[in-house]
Amino acid sequence: MCNKDSTPDRIKPFYTTQEPDQEILLIEEEATLKQTLEDSDQLVECTGTVRILQKWSPMGLYFEFPDINTHDFNYGEVEIVSNSFTTTGQIYYVLDNHIAGHIKNDIDIGTDHDLQYVTFHIPNYPDLYGGQSYHDKIDTQTVRWSEVVLEAEGFRIALQPIRDYLGLSQVARSSENIAITGVGQISRIDGKPFKKEKIKPLLNGIRIFLSFSFTNWTAPILVVGSNEVTPKSCEIWQNHSVDADSYLNGWLSSNRGHYLSTAFPGFMKLWANENWREPLELAVHWLIETSRRSGGIEAAIAVGQIPLEMLSCLVFVDDGKILESGEFGKLNAANQIQLLLAHCGIPSEPPSQLKSLSKLSKHLKPTTGPKLITNVRNAIIHPNESNRLAMSKWKNQFSIELEKLYWETNQLLKWYITLILLNRMGYSGQYVNRLIPFPIARYEDVPWNNSIEKAKI
Repeated sequence: MCNKDSTPDRIKPFYTTQEPDQEILLIEEEATLKQTLEDSDQLVECTGTVRILQKWSPMGLYFEFPDINTHDFNYGEVEIVSNSFTTTGQIYYVLDNHIAGHIKNDIDIGTDHDLQYVTFHIPNYPDLYGGQSYHDKIDTQTVRWSEVVLEAEGFRIALQPIRDYLGLSQVARSSENIAITGVGQISRIDGKPFKKEKIKPLLNGIRIFLSFSFTNWTAPILVVGSNEVTPKSCEIWQNHSVDADSYLNGWLSSNRGHYLSTAFPGFMKLWANENWREPLELAVHWLIETSRRSGGIEAAIAVGQIPLEMLSCLVFVDDGKILESGEFGKLNAANQIQLLLAHCGIPSEPPSQLKSLSKLSKHLKPTTGPKLITNVRNAIIHPNESNRLAMSKWKNQFSIELEKLYWETNQLLKWYITLILLNRMGYSGQYVNRLIPFPIARYEDVPWNNSIEKAKI
């Protein structure tokens, strides 16, 4: 426990949820609703009170005009114009002088004055340990909390759980709903003021970085810029996907949150590279989809190979110019992935922890993990007679349980994606090896560290 003088100031949220899935009223003011009717190109409009709401299931920004003449409006796209903002939306409810719908784009309100700091809110934040514990007294209970600090591009980003994190997060987890349980604050390391346009790319980078690290969609939302004149100089409201699950499934566990501080500068350096920005976001998207297995384990395996092939092409052709496009295209998927693993210092041998894959390897004689996963994936996505007979042989002659084989293939795909991204960030610390589940997260050094040490001997 640290002394009182070294305890960070608690970041005060501007928006809170007293219970999971509690909607938040962001603004209520007079506005004009406009719509061009598709059948006649006629413009209809009406003025009334608009309410902009943050809702959660599904998560997004919504609008409603609770008392407006609905006679001339249809379902479809509309424009909303007020003194504070102009935005577009999609009507999905028209009834009894009440119109409601969802907002289609970002809403940016307030001034463009210099800012001292920016506050954002984090749904289902997983209360990370940042290297030091602090304590709050809430009623009669002493609650431990910690702060994680990220630094890059001259900015400092502090992440904290909210004061009543414990009870709210437990209810959110048990109900599988969403609540604001974390808060963050951005400021310049040198203390100088900055414009809000400077932090928009940073906010998106934070979203992708946290989503990758947690392997759950995690976004900084309900952004508020503050300065010496007013605590709400400007606000940015955006539509983002956020997962209700706050359990960590990626390379990080909550008791080592300070590892984020080590990885973040390298991520932001990669994020600043135009060649990498879209592929990074796509790779994280496919990693999360592979982890969710929302379409079943077979679908997860089918999509899990996509980011590996994409990243291999990016490293060797688009970004690194190591191979010509035609030369790279002659390689099959397994060889493309194997080449990338070797380039990143990641072992391509089938991990011994994955028993079913190791057994299949002995029978089929593929010597690498990439060849195994492509064999399994191709058998799944091309269910022709030959592949059906092959899978029957794996099951009946080799005594391989296909469910276990599929689960291990999916784990290996996620392991490859995670390590490749960490390697490209220049990360050289420890990570959670989730090839097989453990009651307690097992940390180990990234494999390329071993390669570096061997090279020194």
